[in-house]
Amino acid sequence: MTIYVYIAFPDLALESLGLDYRNLKIATYLNQNIQSVSEQACAQGVLPGMTLGMASTLCPDLLLKPENKKKQRKSLHRLALWAYKYSNQVAILDQALCLEITKSTLLLGDLPNISQILKTESQKYCNRILFAFGYTPEMAALFVKHRKCPKEYAFLDTVFSIQITECGLHQNHAKRLTNMGFRTLGEYFKAPTRARQTRLPKEIYLELNALAGRYHKPIQWFTPPKRFAQSLEFLCGLTTYEMLRFPMNRLLYEASQWLRIQHSATSALHWRFKFEHSKYVEKTITLNQPSAQMETFSEPT
Repeated sequence: MTIYVYIAFPDLALESLGLDYRNLKIATYLNQNIQSVSEQACAQGVLPGMTLGMASTLCPDLLLKPENKKKQRKSLHRLALWAYKYSNQVAILDQALCLEITKSTLLLGDLPNISQILKTESQKYCNRILFAFGYTPEMAALFVKHRKCPKEYAFLDTVFSIQITECGLHQNHAKRLTNMGFRTLGEYFKAPTRARQTRLPKEIYLELNALAGRYHKPIQWFTPPKRFAQSLEFLCGLTTYEMLRFPMNRLLYEASQWLRIQHSATSALHWRFKFEHSKYVEKTITLNQPSAQMETFSEPT
């Protein structure tokens, strides 16, 4: 069967700010409510869903930043470029990626091996990921929601053990199913197909089928850009050359990965630096010969 991996990025809102949030008491907010919280802020009692007033009372030195969906989307596109080297079918979802990896197992090994690769390689791009495998993107997303990552032989048993009220259905639909006597997804799928199909709206019937790997919604796959033009933004100033090396090396690594995906090479790198007061400095680095290796980009001769 087709296998997908769903990768969620719980700290995406914080990572997209361009701050070292792991060493700050910081939180993002939307409509006067806290959305994402750093570990240091959480240790002070700040939690998602709180009002700004309550959060500031609990942590007077809390740094508050508005949610920026545009920056988060940009970060997801860069993460999709990273994920593209593991599968040529990558989809960008809400704060998550979905990869179809059935054929990837021939190159990367079995699912436990792919799990280890994702854990190791993702640290170059982000602080924390949550992921799980499934027969559909919806099944894998359900596992991530419940912090489960079952092996393939346990996919269906794990799905069937989940409570109807905890599978992501709207409250009214979940209540309707529980009133019919269904407590778990397993009990629901034991009922005859015809009975389930006639008692539920079509969209709910299909949604539940997707959780069990019997259907999935159409997927819009990510396509790598034809031209590499990425950038990084830091709200705190980079005051030394050593501090500047980190974002530059990260962009060089992404460029080398993009070139490999395109089966191409480059003989020139164009940098553009924007400083305070909107001052720009541009620099073009010319290589002796075309290359796709980060090592060549980092120390051009």
